[in-house]
Amino acid sequence: MKILRHILFYLLLLTATQCRTVETLSRPPHESIFSANRKFDILTSATKGNYRLVLGEAAGYLKDYKFYFAGTSIDSGRLRAIVRSSSEDNLTTVIRDNIKQPVDTYDFLLFLDDLIYQYRGGKLRNTRVWITSGRARRAGILLHPDDVFENRPRNYGENSKTLDIDRPKRPDNLRPANDGDLLGANWSARYKNASTSQKRLIELERKNPDFTKRTRLLLSQLEKQGAIVAVHSAYRKRERGYLMWGAFLLSRSKSKKETERIISELEKVNRNNKLNVRIVWMDPKGWQQTVKRAKEMADAYDVVYATRHGALKSDHYDSKAVDITATGLPARLKLVSPSGAEKIFDLSGENQSRDLNLTPEIIDWVEKNFYFKKLRSDYPHWSDEKKI
Repeated sequence: MKILRHILFYLLLLTATQCRTVETLSRPPHESIFSANRKFDILTSATKGNYRLVLGEAAGYLKDYKFYFAGTSIDSGRLRAIVRSSSEDNLTTVIRDNIKQPVDTYDFLLFLDDLIYQYRGGKLRNTRVWITSGRARRAGILLHPDDVFENRPRNYGENSKTLDIDRPKRPDNLRPANDGDLLGANWSARYKNASTSQKRLIELERKNPDFTKRTRLLLSQLEKQGAIVAVHSAYRKRERGYLMWGAFLLSRSKSKKETERIISELEKVNRNNKLNVRIVWMDPKGWQQTVKRAKEMADAYDVVYATRHGALKSDHYDSKAVDITATGLPARLKLVSPSGAEKIFDLSGENQSRDLNLTPEIIDWVEKNFYFKKLRSDYPHWSDEKKI
């Protein structure tokens, strides 16, 4: 009898294992990209021109599905709360207050339509969608510096027909790349920044205490008034800047010829500037796999903008720059400068982004009174302009 029990237990265990194996194999693969377009396939209320109706319709379709958008978890409950709290005239303001990001309302609704369309089609059933702020800005779902400073709007589904939606890799969770490794996300874990906003400021303070003091003064005022504040980079190693630039360039490549040209330029810069970064830029599987790896690498850095000049001569290398974000600014913002000058900003209008880096009147005042310089084309970048 004892032997029979052992045999039955073994058979049950084997059957359960086989069932789990079959279940795992039968699951749809995890999706990492979805299609984007500038038309409403599901949210038919859009034809009536009432965006509140469209948002309410989206909430009904989402049901219990949840996705992550620029640091915020969004579900049907959040969308319904926005609809209840808004009118058609102030919908954008309420969305930006709720999500704490400079959302482009029309493009956000287009994105929701694509999300729901593909979810209802079964494509996203086993996928948690992650849209980082960088991805959203590149895609036009969040306002981009081009919208504000260049009068060149980024339109969702127009510049790019696809959008990465997988959970991005982050340097702190990756094994640092070794010399001779292929390009990829692991390189973001080498030549790393300090791990937190506070540690980045402490590192900056050692080399540029006055700039750090002014930065802390600005950020503390914004945070006390409800803004979501972060320091993404302060002092940066040259090797890291070079790798960010390389990932950015290659992630945008559209052909084998362009990929080879970019890699030739990257290797020349590496050699001529004696950076000694021993990365293999071309994947042996071809240029398309190279671009795929570059996108993962750029995502890990969360880089949206990079230039050759910045890669070689960035103020970050000399502890004279910070990359900061401050979103969800209040409708009435008061700032006090290091000299004691005060200014109150009315940010209550529908056209206000509630974003430090995208509000020209705040930028102009901070530049003058904090002795900063905002690089308008590079979303988070501020430099020290004070002459000692």
